Amino acid sequence: MISAQGGQGFVYYFTRNRPGTSGDELGVYHGAELPYVFAQHDDWLPVDDADSALSSAIMDYWSSFAKNGSPQATKRPGW
Repeated sequence: MISAQGGQGFVYYFTRNRPGTSGDELGVYHGAELPYVFAQHDDWLPVDDADSALSSAIMDYWSSFAKNGSPQATKRPGW
């Protein structure tokens, strides 16, 4: 494991189910977080204010991880 070599590993558990009928039919599928990471939501899936806020937070966490090796983002809850 990476921790045995002195490194850190980070995980997340994505549970956001899109609002509306489309979201109910799809559920939370593998890769469902990717539109949030890149703020590229398909037109056929509904997006509400919660989705926009979640996308902003995920982009902050992922950007921090890419830049610093830690997902902890400034002004965001602790990882």
